[in-house]
Amino acid sequence: MVRFGRSPALSRLRPGPASVVAGIGLIAALLAPLGLGNLRIELLTTFLAFGLVALSLDLIWGFAGILSMGQFAFFGMGAYAVALVSNELVSLGRLSLVIGIAVGIAAAMLLGFALSYAFFSTQLGELFVLVTIALTIIMERVVVNQTEHLGGINGILLPYWAVPTNLTLYYFVVLTVVLTVFVGITLVLRSPIGRVLSAIKVSEERAQFLGYYTKWYKIGAFSVAAGIAALGGGLYAILTGFVFPGLVGFEYSFDALVWVVFGGVGTLYGALLGTLTVNFARFYASDILIEYWLLVMGSLFIAIVVFFPEGMVGIGRAVARKARPIARSWSRRLKEE
Repeated sequence: MVRFGRSPALSRLRPGPASVVAGIGLIAALLAPLGLGNLRIELLTTFLAFGLVALSLDLIWGFAGILSMGQFAFFGMGAYAVALVSNELVSLGRLSLVIGIAVGIAAAMLLGFALSYAFFSTQLGELFVLVTIALTIIMERVVVNQTEHLGGINGILLPYWAVPTNLTLYYFVVLTVVLTVFVGITLVLRSPIGRVLSAIKVSEERAQFLGYYTKWYKIGAFSVAAGIAALGGGLYAILTGFVFPGLVGFEYSFDALVWVVFGGVGTLYGALLGTLTVNFARFYASDILIEYWLLVMGSLFIAIVVFFPEGMVGIGRAVARKARPIARSWSRRLKEE
């Protein structure tokens, strides 16, 4: 059996300082509701649902080299599935929400499979990113024009009982889902499947030469990523009680790209960190800077891309590398004293 060496992307998943940071982040996430009001708990829950989209994008882009600019199309499918099913199966109560999430995930994975199979089975794989952009545009137009079934530009309201009354409890539900998905992706990436995906990103031709059917690995990864994004959409729909055409559009999908780059491509936890940081910064900056906040955020994004290609995670590593010799020096001095 041919074994691939550890790739740079997979090496970022090894235990180390990142594990400490992840542990601190987990503790902060568990304690967050204690110091936040309902508005900020709802915002944090929303951003965690968005984080599932960022994780799905980081999975296929950071570890398999598949760039998608249409992940929110699947997010929107999950949201609309929950809205439609809950309104049709009112008699089932909250069970209809679970069914809606399952339907959304299945539909998104089926569409993701069809798209990826059509392009990765041919020589048109390089055009895939353009197809994902077109997907968001087409789906948004379809939703806007379908006023009878999809509510058109006005969107769809979920039944009143679908919206959680206990925001703190629902926050922990969403947090549990996000952590489960995070751990699941991490385990897969540390398995032989993850090594093959990483090899595909480095050199797909070499992976094919070694006997791997790279097409199916890419199709599988993209289908799973579509399902993860749809899961986030379903959780978002339940939280807000409302879905609208913009959820499947290009603007949100481009935002997801920004979140992943901002946090650090190919790190997973960087995708979550970037999602939370950018969205909270947007929330506060838009009030303080008013019409200039987009300019400030754009400038900051460009600076990170140019000077810190690994994003916020890269900045943290750079600081840690410089701080380590200082810490060792102080440690030696304390021992000498």
